[in-house]
Amino acid sequence: MNVAQRVWLVVLSITIVVCVVLFLAASRDELTLETPSAQDSSMDGHREREKATAIIPKDVGPDRSAKSDASIKSLEKLASSGDVRRRWSNAELLTRAGRIEEAYAEFAWCYKNAAALGNDSGVRTAIARAVAHLSLEHPNAFRILEGLRGIALDQLAIEPTNTTLPREIAAMDLLLGQPSQAIELFESLPNDDPRKRGVGLIVYDELLRNSRYDDAASVKPFETMVSELELLKRSMANNSGHSAEPRQRLVAIALSNIEVLVATGQTIEARVLVNRLYELDNSPEWLNKLEASLKNIEGNLPPR
Repeated sequence: MNVAQRVWLVVLSITIVVCVVLFLAASRDELTLETPSAQDSSMDGHREREKATAIIPKDVGPDRSAKSDASIKSLEKLASSGDVRRRWSNAELLTRAGRIEEAYAEFAWCYKNAAALGNDSGVRTAIARAVAHLSLEHPNAFRILEGLRGIALDQLAIEPTNTTLPREIAAMDLLLGQPSQAIELFESLPNDDPRKRGVGLIVYDELLRNSRYDDAASVKPFETMVSELELLKRSMANNSGHSAEPRQRLVAIALSNIEVLVATGQTIEARVLVNRLYELDNSPEWLNKLEASLKNIEGNLPPR
């Protein structure tokens, strides 16, 4: 059986499952369908994965107004304090005042001394995201993020076996709107290098956009998909009644994972995820999206 026949059989099998599920949903007149009130969350995000609000200075936020020049000068004395939190706050104030070079010096110091807050990789990632957020209001802040990426590349050259820097660099590439650089980094790592999976999870959505299903399946096996679904279920339960976002995110990620499983011939595993997702959300909206996605998979498969 050739590849096209195998994919056709996989798509047919999953489509039958979807049709049966749709029939069961339609037959339950008493069922109240829960349709998200907003659009499904975009897969561009990220899907990046842990929030960093716990380590962002409490007095700094996206709605903080720019300080006067006098206020900034009063903070400059903190430059030698060795306090990452305070210098991080100072860097954000300088960014909002348009003093990008000075802000970069402060952010760079914080980035290099992230270990002072414990989880140095997590803190560095949080700093990069904070700078990316600032760039929404202050486009020149992207220059700071480019500089932090350069620091990370220099450090990786010194420590070529560093276990966290590759994925941090890939994450910054995505924040900078340079997914091709992140993909290049992924491709540069040997298949037996455990860091490749970490980078692969960062660029997972990009792999799907380029129909690189085998690579996507290699970095996120079925067992990981199941664990991810359970984690998202708990997040949705904790947020019950507050926002539709966790449910939308869960559905979007699950549909992407099902797409990968179908495209790589993992029919049984795909059925498991379809059934588990239906238990959580029986609205016809995602079922229709799944059916449409399955019809397009064969045409998007790369030649083998």
